[in-house]
Amino acid sequence: MAEVLAPFSPAHLRLEGNPAERRYVEHLHFRNLTFVHSRFELPPGNSNDQQGSASVPATVTLRGARYCAFEQCRFSNLGTFAFDVMAGCEENQLIGNEIAQVAAGGIRINGGTDRTPPWERTRNNCVTDNWLHHYGRDYPSAVGMLLMHTEGNTVCAQSYS
Repeated sequence: MAEVLAPFSPAHLRLEGNPAERRYVEHLHFRNLTFVHSRFELPPGNSNDQQGSASVPATVTLRGARYCAFEQCRFSNLGTFAFDVMAGCEENQLIGNEIAQVAAGGIRINGGTDRTPPWERTRNNCVTDNWLHHYGRDYPSAVGMLLMHTEGNTVCAQSYS
């Protein structure tokens, strides 16, 4: 007998507020959860040669989220990024998570562009004590930690292998 896994969805969780209207998802805390087996296929004609696998989504997306936390969670066998922290996110915490066997990369914090309005900025998030390993096997531009157009974040004590 063989076990067959056929992941269907590229995402497991989206915390999505509306920072333009100042409506946020706030004060959610996730601890000791396991997120496994997501899939993603590049759109036709997309070679994914951009740095940071910009076209690949994440299994957990935060947009317009504040004061949320993911602690001691495990992310593995994902065809995507583990986390995408996007516009309007502040004061979120990603602490002590294991991110392994991830096709695209670990944690992407992207606050938009240089012209993003102040209320949609991504800032003051804390990423600490995460263990990222065996990532980027499918997408050569994969990164463990990507920070773009964001400010005031604390990133420390990450372990990469």
